[in-house]
Amino acid sequence: MSQDRIRIIIAIAVIAAMHAVYTGYQVSHRHFFLGPDSFEYIHAAENLPSGVLYSGDRAQPIDTDLYTKRPILYPLILAGVFRIHHSEVAVILLQMLIAIGTAFLAIRFMRELDIIPSRRGVLILFACLAATPSHFMYANFIMTETVLQAIVLGMTLMVFLFLSRGHMRYLIGYQCLLVAAMLTKPVFYLFVIPSLLYWAWLSLRIRTARPLTAAIIPVLAVILVTGWNYSRTGYAQYSSIQTLGLFYYNTYYFLIKTKGDAYAKTAIADIETAAAREKSYADRTKLIHRTCGALLRSEAVGYALFHARGMMTFFLDPGRFDFHNFFGMSSDNTGLLYHFSRGGFRAAALYLSRQPPALIVSIIVVMLGNVLKIAGAGVFLFSPRVRLEFRIFAVGIIFYVAFATGPLGATRFAVPILPILFICLAALLSRVTRPGKMA
Repeated sequence: MSQDRIRIIIAIAVIAAMHAVYTGYQVSHRHFFLGPDSFEYIHAAENLPSGVLYSGDRAQPIDTDLYTKRPILYPLILAGVFRIHHSEVAVILLQMLIAIGTAFLAIRFMRELDIIPSRRGVLILFACLAATPSHFMYANFIMTETVLQAIVLGMTLMVFLFLSRGHMRYLIGYQCLLVAAMLTKPVFYLFVIPSLLYWAWLSLRIRTARPLTAAIIPVLAVILVTGWNYSRTGYAQYSSIQTLGLFYYNTYYFLIKTKGDAYAKTAIADIETAAAREKSYADRTKLIHRTCGALLRSEAVGYALFHARGMMTFFLDPGRFDFHNFFGMSSDNTGLLYHFSRGGFRAAALYLSRQPPALIVSIIVVMLGNVLKIAGAGVFLFSPRVRLEFRIFAVGIIFYVAFATGPLGATRFAVPILPILFICLAALLSRVTRPGKMA
């Protein structure tokens, strides 16, 4: 057995051991559910055998938003697991295996790019992984993040393989994985736009229409899902999460920032009252979009700055919310996003300073790791030994997720792109510890 293969086996064994620690804790303490999100996925899985995609309890009054809020792929996975063994532990074990498989794929990817750092760099890479607890925590929640992480890394690998080998199967593989990403989490349905632009640009560079032609596949998928949702709710949208996010996060937290807590709550309540007067679900949804859109457009510059600051938080968020939920720690209901929205970074820092000392230390370590990963992305974008077209895609998908997350800016939304960030970090460490290889 070659030394290279032995090193990969050791690396995977270490990563598996790290996952086992988190999974062992979770199985013992059973904090499998992350707010209402986890229960909505479970409801959707339990409703699927009846031929209905609905992420609520059908014994309760129907909430039309729940017909389209959660896409079908993750509930399908849950339904499949529950059919074999109806246990949250079974789901967690499957997700742990997926996460370990994703780590193996990321390591192989680093080899393909020739950015495996020296021994010292590898140690830093593992220290940074240990300082990224969200990667391990979300593999142990009933949540989509680990599955989506594997899909996004697969998409990125397909782009690399198409660029380096030119086979059509990699191009089709990418488009199918993008469809899978959209069917896992709605945030990726809008990625069809930058994806289409990317493949159009690449078609011009390599002088063939194949990439642009294949890029129509996810566009058709968006049209089909939107049409299906229209037939079920009377309103054409990919997912109701668009409306809920615009209303209860983008608008609400922007109003907290600009007008204060009391004003924000009153404004949201007034919009809810006005929407309730509308006769149909479509009219209610249109009113929310119209009202929130007009409000944000009226302060476009202020909102743009607010959105940009949320993107910064996306990269730096230390994951206080994750620690509290994973370890079952007591917490008030406001959270870091609330304090950040009210008073910016100063208010967020003051709020963090009031946390338990062990949590503060953990948060500082996580933030240092986040800074390293950001630096890695910056270095990777300008790494001359990696093909420009691939660098643009890899950093572009990181930026897209940050932009789409916007004011939410929480560490959980970065989990799907963590392998790409670690590949970028490996490029930085390779450049530092193997300067001759990255010159």
